[in-house]
Amino acid sequence: MAGKAKGPMAKTRKKFRRKKGILTVNKILAKYEPGTKVQIDTDSSFHRGLPFRRYHGKIATVKKMRGNCCELTLMSGNKPKLLIVHPVHLKPVNMAKKKEAAKAEKKEAVKTAEKKEAVRATVKK
Repeated sequence: MAGKAKGPMAKTRKKFRRKKGILTVNKILAKYEPGTKVQIDTDSSFHRGLPFRRYHGKIATVKKMRGNCCELTLMSGNKPKLLIVHPVHLKPVNMAKKKEAAKAEKKEAVKTAEKKEAVRATVKK
């Protein structure tokens, strides 16, 4: 009987499931500036520059371009890691928009809390 497969695609049945849509030329030819934050989002239909499954979904910083691929730095526990990943497997992350959205949510929460307190104060009178 054959042993269990231990290749680079082992244990990736759910993680590397194909996304809807096709791979575009713009995504293949994408270039990222150094310092850009990106999320590692593997595309199982493109095998060049595929990162290890452990890094799927992690946010990294582009250090520089190396040929067609990007050098990424990220922290894995307490160790800094260097990954070489093709841009097909990356999505840009706009941290400013996320921070603005979080601030807006906090403001809304404060407003609703103030309204509830005002209603309680009028009911108690």
